Amino acid sequence: CLNTFVLGGSGSGKSRYIIDQMREDIYKYSTLYLIVPEQHTVVWENLICRTFPPSAQKKIQVVSFSRLSNIIFRKYGGLKYSYIGKGGKRLLVFGAASALEGKLEELNAEFFLKNYSGVEVLSSAIDELKAAGISNGSLAEAAEFIDSYDNAGGLPGRLRDLSALWAAYESLADELGEGDAADDL
Repeated sequence: CLNTFVLGGSGSGKSRYIIDQMREDIYKYSTLYLIVPEQHTVVWENLICRTFPPSAQKKIQVVSFSRLSNIIFRKYGGLKYSYIGKGGKRLLVFGAASALEGKLEELNAEFFLKNYSGVEVLSSAIDELKAAGISNGSLAEAAEFIDSYDNAGGLPGRLRDLSALWAAYESLADELGEGDAADDL
């Protein structure tokens, strides 16, 4: 097991160094894992495909930290095997908004039903809350706590609405037997 961190500024030769190192190591190891930030996985996968022959490509896995954890959990346990993709997640968010149409305090479910950007924002908000370690229950508790203040405005209602949409999304995902990869981070 060899771990190498490659650091440097833009244009400093990091990519060239990594490719050269992979060329040396491709036949020494059964699998090479290149861990990159989430937003760089597609770029690196394309570079690997252009640089290495198919036989070598099979031995190289470009992974983000979330993909790496997925690989480890699948091999050693503790992970759902079926994850919903981004498109499926957005459909479930849309379904949650449909189920709550006319039942929300502050947020307009119709906005989520008529605007793709609204579904995207809601999906991202759920991911960010999960990444921050905030549970749906603690979000609802925060709404009740803030509601105790006289000048809270519409914030408690918006938090309750977000909590209800999140719960409806989770319920739909559970019905399908799909996991959310954001839960494993």
